[in-house]
Amino acid sequence: MSGDLELIEDFLQGRLSKEEMEIFEKKMSTDDAFARLVQKEQQLINALSDERSRNFVNTVEEIVQSTPLHSSNRRRIPRIIGFAIAASLILVSGILFFLSPQTRSPEATFQRYFTAYPMLLAQRDASDNNYQDFISAYQDEDWEGVVQLAGDADIQAAYPNLIDLYQSIAHLHRGEARKAIELLQQEKDLNADLRTAYLWYQSMAFLQLRDTKQAKETLHQLVDLQPGGSWQRDAERILQELK
Repeated sequence: MSGDLELIEDFLQGRLSKEEMEIFEKKMSTDDAFARLVQKEQQLINALSDERSRNFVNTVEEIVQSTPLHSSNRRRIPRIIGFAIAASLILVSGILFFLSPQTRSPEATFQRYFTAYPMLLAQRDASDNNYQDFISAYQDEDWEGVVQLAGDADIQAAYPNLIDLYQSIAHLHRGEARKAIELLQQEKDLNADLRTAYLWYQSMAFLQLRDTKQAKETLHQLVDLQPGGSWQRDAERILQELK
């Protein structure tokens, strides 16, 4: 377990070599417990950052509220507030300094933003067992089952664009970014919403591969496609983190 934690820490800090990253990706795709541990560690980092930020604000408020408002202190209050705010900013800056390699590395950015696309397919008649199994596998996060069932011709014939999207997400959960990209970059007739989703998960795949250049190019395409959407806002945040 300690070896896994050290490997995850190196991953979140962006310290893995190319060879080590290949080992990490293989472990992510074959060891579900390890993949969950990676996710929990990233969530812990994000929660810790948020909690410390809230504590700083509370500290400033306590300092201000605990200062007696005697006439001799009135002139000191602005200076006290200023010192408190300055101290908080310094502490926040320190935390951001230590966290910046994590939040700006492609791997950490992927872990922070990658989530599965919602299941939009409806259950059909009870005789279509494979179709129902595919939906259940996706909802149960059985990513191996999703990949296997996506190859069924009947499933593909129903909603090929959505099936390929769900299959690519399963590949990303398994650490198989190149397979996801192969599916997502195929020429397809997509509506605006699906085109946005395809670009988003392409960018996630490039981040998983630590290909920052391709991730940025894809994110810029996404922003230009539908400015102002929720994914577009997240794309702009990622582009800022990757600078």
